[in-house]
Amino acid sequence: GAFVFQMCTSRLRNPEDQVGTVGHIFPSGLSRALQEQLMAELTDIFDHFGYQNGPVDCDFIVSGDTISILEVTPRLGGNAISKLAKASFGISLPECYLRRQLGFDVDWPDVMTGKPAAVCLIVSDTDGVSHYDPEALERARLPSWVHKVDMDYAPGTAVRKFRDGRDRIGEVTLFGETAQDVHAHFAAVLRHIHFTIAPS
Repeated sequence: GAFVFQMCTSRLRNPEDQVGTVGHIFPSGLSRALQEQLMAELTDIFDHFGYQNGPVDCDFIVSGDTISILEVTPRLGGNAISKLAKASFGISLPECYLRRQLGFDVDWPDVMTGKPAAVCLIVSDTDGVSHYDPEALERARLPSWVHKVDMDYAPGTAVRKFRDGRDRIGEVTLFGETAQDVHAHFAAVLRHIHFTIAPS
């Protein structure tokens, strides 16, 4: 088999422990040479195990010019990768995969045409009660660079300090040309909806 579509993202980590995932940015910022090296190493792995058709999710780290693959699994990918693909390319990864498995042709987009975008979790660094303005979530009131905001709980709900994805409070999908743009836009969204955490 050969790759027909791939998204290389940069993982946003919880600043407190640098472990928990709080989002993903596309594109990753990796050079084309490193991405091609990664694809070549993954192809060798697939050839070894005879994996020729299906989705793949890969976690890896980069140090200088060295790629270390941590995990490779036959799945579409977690941490809202499908939502990121929808924002960047306008495609539904689950639908594309299903159509492919049913034998239909899929018009995969050129990876170079994707819009720079990010999916960021709304979390808390302490136990408390979340507050925000629901009316600020109306599509017409959101900034143009916001694709979507989903809140998991109503205002006034008790929430936990973030430890893993089960402690998320909401999620923002937004556009930004650089990682700096993403962080600035995410902070602006939280201000826009007047998001705060009060001590419980």
